[in-house]
Amino acid sequence: MKMLNESIRRWETDTRYYCAMVDTDLFGQIVLRRCWGGKTNRMGGMASDPYGTVDEAQQAMEVLAKVRKQHGYRLLN
Repeated sequence: MKMLNESIRRWETDTRYYCAMVDTDLFGQIVLRRCWGGKTNRMGGMASDPYGTVDEAQQAMEVLAKVRKQHGYRLLN
């Protein structure tokens, strides 16, 4: 089993941001936490998607990274 990702990935465009990290919730479930929004307004959201293993969550993070790139976001960290 891999260790949980301690870093947060952040993507941005000129007007929007998107963050994601693999973490555990209060019940010990592995989750992929995501948040997004506008840089110049307060509109945005957040979600936590449960996964069975850290590997599955990290694979979902890689898919997410590809989609962000396709939508014109650049990875900041």
